[in-house]
Amino acid sequence: MRAALLMLALATPALAGEPVRPAELPPKAYAGQQYVDSKGCIFIRAGGAGQVLWLPRVTRQGQPLCGNPPSGKTGPGKS
Repeated sequence: MRAALLMLALATPALAGEPVRPAELPPKAYAGQQYVDSKGCIFIRAGGAGQVLWLPRVTRQGQPLCGNPPSGKTGPGKS
């Protein structure tokens, strides 16, 4: 399942022409498996051998899932 998700996430941006990346990376100490950047787009932690990759979560149509509250925010204007 994880390998299929990784392949789908890698293939979808390639088909669109430009890879989808977080607006900013989370702090190195961030331990979550999912991260929402300042634009509200969701990314999933992937990688191995000490390397972390943040892959976009996408809809069935291949569009990034955005419009969510950023990670670390508990409400409007809070950090």
